[in-house]
Amino acid sequence: METVWQVWLQYPLAFEFNDSYLAAIVAHSYSAMSGTFLTNSEKEREEGNMPELTSSLWTHLLSDETLPGFLNPKYGQQQPPASSGGEEDKEKEGDRKKKKEGTTLHKFATPTTILQPNPKQVQLWMQVHFPFFEFPKNS
Repeated sequence: METVWQVWLQYPLAFEFNDSYLAAIVAHSYSAMSGTFLTNSEKEREEGNMPELTSSLWTHLLSDETLPGFLNPKYGQQQPPASSGGEEDKEKEGDRKKKKEGTTLHKFATPTTILQPNPKQVQLWMQVHFPFFEFPKNS
């Protein structure tokens, strides 16, 4: 999940879900509130009668009540480049051409784009690793 979040962070417009969806999956994987993560394989779930004894996490997360809170409203949108048409833009254009694919945050990706995350942009996933800690807001 950490890897998916890191890629989502660098390409948020390429994912139909938001980071809260990923955080909910992580939280439920430890909660034992559903049978989805109680065994190591589909075979063990079948042998342990998990579908009959427990509910599925996916049923909860994909329900009509829950799903809208996990959707990314910007999914599939192209982020327009900021441009004023002046000399400054020509310099920015040159800088952009020098950068490799995947080095800027919030790049747009089409369904056929190969996402190439930049390992130098890896961040600590505060929502998951420090879920109860209140961090001061930057203003």
